[in-house]
Amino acid sequence: MMFARSFLLVAVTLAASVDTFAQEKEQPTAVTISIPSKGLILFDAKTNDKATGTFVLDNGNIFGTIISADFARQLGLEPVENKPYDLTLDIGGQAFSLTARVGEAPNNWMSNSLKRKYHCLVGYDFFVKYLVTIDYPAAQLTIAPYPANPEETKKGINAAAILDFEYVEHAALVKSVIHKSKEEKLETHFFVDCGMTGNSISKEFYAKLQTPQKSGLTHAPLFSSGGTAWKNVPFFIIDVPAVQETARIAKKEVAGLLGRPFMERYRVTLDYQGKRIFIEKNPAAAEKKEK
Repeated sequence: MMFARSFLLVAVTLAASVDTFAQEKEQPTAVTISIPSKGLILFDAKTNDKATGTFVLDNGNIFGTIISADFARQLGLEPVENKPYDLTLDIGGQAFSLTARVGEAPNNWMSNSLKRKYHCLVGYDFFVKYLVTIDYPAAQLTIAPYPANPEETKKGINAAAILDFEYVEHAALVKSVIHKSKEEKLETHFFVDCGMTGNSISKEFYAKLQTPQKSGLTHAPLFSSGGTAWKNVPFFIIDVPAVQETARIAKKEVAGLLGRPFMERYRVTLDYQGKRIFIEKNPAAAEKKEK
């Protein structure tokens, strides 16, 4: 009887080990791919081994990942609005999984910079599952599984700034200060949104700021967040309904969105599991600029 129990224990242990090994084997390794040097962050990926689609990366899409009905049909799926579908993307030879719903892609007010049809808006849920690094100067995107030990996430990252964020309604909200002058500063919050090709502030916040503007574009003389300051940051003066609604739910003042112009000189890692954003200078890009 003792032998039988021992045999059963060994069998169960081996089965668990095989299952664990299989799960580990299925995990993709980090991949780095090229992205456009301007505009929205997009890439092509063969999906479910059936059709290739164009994917737009947008952590600011708080509604999650959305695919078009047309693309769903190309994948052999019956498009039903809001029904979740499991997708497998071949990115750089590695298989990355995500869950998407069929719906109308949100009308991004800057999306006219994209001159070709896209099939999927990759939302916040992808960033929760995978560690995403956008190297703007090098025009590269790196996607990797999160390490088992959260402390390993920051290994190899030479951050010039670390922005801790509050996770509000699936959006990354950072505390910020805009210095209107040496004497006057405005404390507020911004959503970090890699899916925006411009920075924005609301009309209500601009009424407090009152910096010079031309054709709806103004500049903050000094903007600071996470202990780091940036000079002369451009902002479009525009109300974004999703921002206002999320701010209302969070019961916080949210001035607007920090998009590509805020991040495009840096290598940016969005660590959703650690609720922090690493902003680091790209040495290679800096050397290239000096030459």
